[in-house]
Amino acid sequence: MSNGEPPEHPKGILKHVTEGKKTKTFQWDEMNILATFHPADKDYGHIHIDEPDTPYNFEYNPNDPSVTGGQAVSPEALASMLEKVSGSAPKMLEVRLTLIAISDIA
Repeated sequence: MSNGEPPEHPKGILKHVTEGKKTKTFQWDEMNILATFHPADKDYGHIHIDEPDTPYNFEYNPNDPSVTGGQAVSPEALASMLEKVSGSAPKMLEVRLTLIAISDIA
């Protein structure tokens, strides 16, 4: 130590600044990410279905008899048909009532 050499320091646990320059860096590779997650031939499960357009009559005129699609029913004829069926129950209820009556007998 007397030779003019600097005194030796004990080895420390902290790293020297020069060792910090050797750190690894990370660099994104966007083209690799695009090729991996968005390949050109990937269809993503979407299916194109060719369906005809919904029919819609743009030139509807309620006064035109050729457009209505059938013959009109007069109010008197409709009233007479409703009067005929108004006294009877619907057929669905008639069948249900007979099934209930049969099950009550048995």
